[in-house]
Amino acid sequence: MQTMEHRERRRLSQVRSIGPRMIAWLETAGYRSLEDFEGETPASISFRVEAATGVRLNRNGNRALENLIAAAQAASGQTKAP
Repeated sequence: MQTMEHRERRRLSQVRSIGPRMIAWLETAGYRSLEDFEGETPASISFRVEAATGVRLNRNGNRALENLIAAAQAASGQTKAP
């Protein structure tokens, strides 16, 4: 299994409501960089996390994913960061 680089973990941790536990779940689900979230939806990420970890994200978790998607879009120049 390929792991997320420290630099990418740090980038994700700077997004509002994304902490070490969420980063670990995202890594287990196969995400490797902030750019991986561009074009995703909270539902698609949540489904992938649940399939990989058995963890079902609550409303706050899904809001965190919305922040993560917005940050990925901002990093690519599509929108303003949350």
